[in-house]
Amino acid sequence: MSKSKYRGFTLIEILIVIAIIGILATIIIVFLNSARVSAKNSERTTDVRTIKTGLEMYANDHGGNYPSTMTGGGGGGGTRQTYGLNPCASTGIVGRTDWIPGIVSGGYISKLPSDPDGLAINTTDTTAGCNNTYMYTSDGKNYTLSNNIVTVSSDPTSGGGTSLPLFVPYITFDRNGGTGDTSTQTLDTGQTANLNPNTYSRTGYTFSGWSTSSSGLVSYADGASYTMTGSSNVTLYAVWIRSGITFVYNGSSVTYGTVQNPVTGKVWLDRNLGATRVALSATDSAAYGDVFQWGRAADGHQIRVPLSGATDVTSDSWVPGHSKFILASMYSYGNWGPEPSGVLWQGVSGPNNPCPTGFRLPTEAELTSEISSWDSQDSAGAFGSVLKLTLAGQRLYEGGSLFSEGSWGEYWTSTYDGNWAARHLEFNSSSAIMNSHYHAIGFSVRCIMD
Repeated sequence: MSKSKYRGFTLIEILIVIAIIGILATIIIVFLNSARVSAKNSERTTDVRTIKTGLEMYANDHGGNYPSTMTGGGGGGGTRQTYGLNPCASTGIVGRTDWIPGIVSGGYISKLPSDPDGLAINTTDTTAGCNNTYMYTSDGKNYTLSNNIVTVSSDPTSGGGTSLPLFVPYITFDRNGGTGDTSTQTLDTGQTANLNPNTYSRTGYTFSGWSTSSSGLVSYADGASYTMTGSSNVTLYAVWIRSGITFVYNGSSVTYGTVQNPVTGKVWLDRNLGATRVALSATDSAAYGDVFQWGRAADGHQIRVPLSGATDVTSDSWVPGHSKFILASMYSYGNWGPEPSGVLWQGVSGPNNPCPTGFRLPTEAELTSEISSWDSQDSAGAFGSVLKLTLAGQRLYEGGSLFSEGSWGEYWTSTYDGNWAARHLEFNSSSAIMNSHYHAIGFSVRCIMD
């Protein structure tokens, strides 16, 4: 009978394998225990951060006072006690479920945490129960909060554990006229994070971003990166722009959109009055719109094509009573009617304002600010801006023909420049400047929100 060429493990080999397995198991157990401890300590640190934010919100609502643990109600007299979730009788910790009075019932945090080890309130345990207890003590003016892993305090004499900043600032998101709820966000001083996404809405408006004041410009876009540079709380305000403006123009109901310049903060209609769409290019004729004589209402004279008629009879009223384009000459100082005297087109309530409710013509200063925000001061910059201004040309006050379409952009302001002229923006492929011209010439109009 032949013998098998295979043999079993020797006792020594088996013992070696068992030893190796034991070593590996020990390493794994130690690693897992360490990971568990780290996770629990991380949870304890998070607990303290949550509580101290709630404490500061409490103090903000109570004249700078924190929840007191003084006997007799806090303030000045009595004995300052230490309240704890998991007390040690020998250390004088008073065990109670509401170990920070008023912070939950006041709505400053949803609940007081319990230790990750699950230790219950125990007035007799003086060993394990003392090691990971949550403790709070306060005379109403200063407090100390700890769980033996992390300590925070407004009392400069306190210490122990791992010190954290006394207060984690938080960002409050103000609706500023909107509805809904966007969660408060906490950030350590020096910490950078993306802002909580906006969840507010406002009927008839589009959310544009966040401002540092209720009437300021957009400082941060939705979800933008934010760095907490100070140690104080921050309030950011929702910025809203009108999402669609419906009004009657030339006898028909039209709806225009709005745009906002992020540099100047000004909100404008998204197209020239009379344009059928937002410009696709600087020479998009569908976006040229109409051409107004300065100070005149939208009475039909401004219609680009077909010309509704022309007359060389100067009106004796600011309301001519017809839709004809009124011709003039330099000898009549370029007026289509009586001397305007600087009241026409002044503000939303100014006589003959052709813009929809809540809008008006811009001042020279406002258009100058827009020019300054362009990438270049020329027609490329004009179209490249949020306004997408076009080379719409003009209607001549002598003869009434259209002129310089596709080569010049001419836009009225409300700024009066004497009894014969008003200020306007003019630009071409090489420049963009403010200038003056006769009231009777026909230029484009772009409306700004008041």
